[in-house]
Amino acid sequence: MSVCRKLPDGTIQKIAGHTILLDANASEIREGTWSMPTSSSTSFLTCNVTFTDPMPDDDYVVVIEADDITSYQQLTQLMVRNKTTTGFEMRVVVADATFGIMTGRYTAFKPIKLDGYTALQNKVNNPDEVPTENSENLVKSGGVWEAIKNASAVWKGTQAEWNALPVADKQTYDLAVLTDAGYILAVDRTDGSSVETANLNKIWRGTQAEWDALTPAEKDEWEEAQIIDDQYIAVPGTLIVAHDKVVAVADWTADATYAGYGHKAEITVTGVTSDYSPDVRFSFADANSGKFAGVADCADGKVTIYANAVPAADVTIPVIICTLMEV
Repeated sequence: MSVCRKLPDGTIQKIAGHTILLDANASEIREGTWSMPTSSSTSFLTCNVTFTDPMPDDDYVVVIEADDITSYQQLTQLMVRNKTTTGFEMRVVVADATFGIMTGRYTAFKPIKLDGYTALQNKVNNPDEVPTENSENLVKSGGVWEAIKNASAVWKGTQAEWNALPVADKQTYDLAVLTDAGYILAVDRTDGSSVETANLNKIWRGTQAEWDALTPAEKDEWEEAQIIDDQYIAVPGTLIVAHDKVVAVADWTADATYAGYGHKAEITVTGVTSDYSPDVRFSFADANSGKFAGVADCADGKVTIYANAVPAADVTIPVIICTLMEV
């Protein structure tokens, strides 16, 4: 490889490196012209040739050519001397010192052996049909395409778009993400068939009326339904939170569970069992009235609160938090 720069006249000048050709041998080449005026005072003449682009070293070969036959005859006793990276000295013994000016061209070249050329050529001439582990050969473009064409084999779209897709097209995918149905299909490449393998949203959340309005097929798409008429699940399986629960005056009954608090009221909280511990948070006024006990109990589907007397009016409890204490 070589590093070159572009000169103002558009020519390319090498700055460093070697010119490598895909052949058993390559070479560095320098070419140019020379001129040698004759002189009657000596039987041999010399001229110096300077390279515009230096050679890598002084181990190169020089070929000299003359512009006319007479000059060529004068070059029969030619010597190339004092070779350096930047040029060489040309010396010739002349038979006619009054010949005039001899001119011609020179070619200096340095043969460069490419080590490992045969092995490289074999890798180029014998490409792999498909990518092969540990192979150093090139790979035919078709082999690369076969290897990567299905690298991203995930289809994304609606249920209707997937159903309308030809079987041959379905067979090019491994997964189909149905954006409107909320689940992922695993695709069999042999016949294009598919089965549900993952659901992006198996929990339905809404009011009881909204749930009742769903068709059986629509309900079948969900594994869990959260009814939020009067409660919601803050942390699935560990917390149940009910809010704005109203306890009417008629809900209170006599009870002797706790001394000093002879009345109780049961509040319906769906999903609660005796394994839950309740945290009943009264309004500020009720909490400071001294009427209500600081403890409450949980049973299946209900939370029980206690009072030392039946309240004169309905009581609204802003929040009841039930924590699962046993799994």
